[in-house]
Amino acid sequence: NKFREIAVKYKNLVLYSTPSEFINNFINQTPIFFLQKFGGATYVGNFTFTQRFLGLPQQCLSSAIVDVFKQKASEAYNHTGNCRAIFVKTFKVLTGLAIIPFIISLFFAPQIFTFVFGNKWTDAGVFAQFLGIMFFFRSIASPLSYVYFIAGKMKEDFFLHLLFLAVTSLAFYVGNTFFSDKKYLVLLYSVAYSAVYVIYLVRSHIFSKGKIVIL
Repeated sequence: NKFREIAVKYKNLVLYSTPSEFINNFINQTPIFFLQKFGGATYVGNFTFTQRFLGLPQQCLSSAIVDVFKQKASEAYNHTGNCRAIFVKTFKVLTGLAIIPFIISLFFAPQIFTFVFGNKWTDAGVFAQFLGIMFFFRSIASPLSYVYFIAGKMKEDFFLHLLFLAVTSLAFYVGNTFFSDKKYLVLLYSVAYSAVYVIYLVRSHIFSKGKIVIL
């Protein structure tokens, strides 16, 4: 009986979290597929290199913070019914850490890539300008989205993963229609992806306030 009670209580972990992880892995490969289809191998190479370059420092910074946030937010939510205070505090810390790299990549990425890696990587620097928008919002939204699990909102998380997949595909198809220079597909993708991260941030903040005010 106890096992059945636990299984019913946490059924959403199986029904929604596992499919969400599968979709997330699929989404990560989608830009490469579309860039190969619409742009070619050079675009794929620049995109992959830029993603790794921008993603590594984000992982190092976020991993330490997210572990602390998970623990403190879970404890606060279980004891007081909300975790808004730690949510807001972590949001400020993550924003402070992300804003300087974002500004640097937005204004100086092509020059930095050319100076450090050579002229053949200038376009990768342009990709860094574009993707810097997405990485800025990702570095803030991804750790804080753990509130979805604390509040038991895995179903909504699943549908937002579907939205990620939809906006990614739409961004590349629309960009391919309107832009002859295919690197602007990356810009459109970055902006569309960032919009979904904004939704994650807004909803996560609502959930952090507790069960009474959840919409």
